[in-house]
Amino acid sequence: MGENAKIKAESLEEVKMREMIKKTMLELDGVKQAMGENAKIKAESLEEVKMREMIKKTMLELDGCLCRKSLSME
Repeated sequence: MGENAKIKAESLEEVKMREMIKKTMLELDGVKQAMGENAKIKAESLEEVKMREMIKKTMLELDGCLCRKSLSME
């Protein structure tokens, strides 16, 4: 293989490697974005669960107050 052919082959290999790196970086960006969205969804779900628990606790407290009030009225 001549020197020019060797340089061209190395140059082509370098171009392929850069394209592969660029593609990998784009895929990684997509994965990072998806992970961020998953974290946001999980945080929102956790917040929703906490809110439901707080509402349930409040409802039970209200039921207890109403029950005590009805007993005191008897």
